[in-house]
Amino acid sequence: MNVVYVNKRCETSILKHAFEAAGFRCLRMKTFCDCQDQGNRRDGVIVLDGDKVLLEIRRCKDCFKRQNPNLCAGGVGQ
Repeated sequence: MNVVYVNKRCETSILKHAFEAAGFRCLRMKTFCDCQDQGNRRDGVIVLDGDKVLLEIRRCKDCFKRQNPNLCAGGVGQ
């Protein structure tokens, strides 16, 4: 299962609507991340193809920065 981190909650909604338009089933739920500094309950979406989980989308600013260091260094995604 792949995990994608996003910076803002609206980005999870945009991705959710895009996958639903492509014919996948999406469920909004609370997910967990590996951050130690703060509570690790996050807003998230899982994308399902039938009964198989294709993708998990998590909203975590710190994990987003670690996953995309080039975007954050340029001022985008903050």
